[in-house]
Amino acid sequence: MEQAANMGIDGMIVGNNTIKNLVGYVTGTTGWSLPSAESNVALVAGFENRETVFDRLADYVYANALALGFGGATPSISGSLAVTEFFGELNVPIIENVPGIQSLSMDLAYRSSDYDLIGQVETSRIGFTYLPTERIRVRAGINDAERAPTIANLYY
Repeated sequence: MEQAANMGIDGMIVGNNTIKNLVGYVTGTTGWSLPSAESNVALVAGFENRETVFDRLADYVYANALALGFGGATPSISGSLAVTEFFGELNVPIIENVPGIQSLSMDLAYRSSDYDLIGQVETSRIGFTYLPTERIRVRAGINDAERAPTIANLYY
């Protein structure tokens, strides 16, 4: 017990995260529908500007992995990442209220993201939702996406 008590050491990590976010969008229906559907095409289009600042200050104990059971050194990290995005989505009802098809709709989405440190990324998606009855829903889709690095990934 005495040996365990003598192994104790105090360490501290202080962090500060700040996110500034400006978002604007327009959403609604178009007043237009396919002849095979009762519902109108719906849309959303918008803009987002986001800046994230991350600071993690590790003391000597954490920076040099002196605390037992914490899996290694935890260095200090400080950095920021900003992105400006434009996006749009459409929901297109294809068929509604016919025998065997309560609803069949298609979703389309597109996003253009411009990161200050890694450049521009474009992502998109197409999906289908089929409801043969109120109790059964089948969804399928495919998308093209990229994962943006975190601040820790960029500055570690």
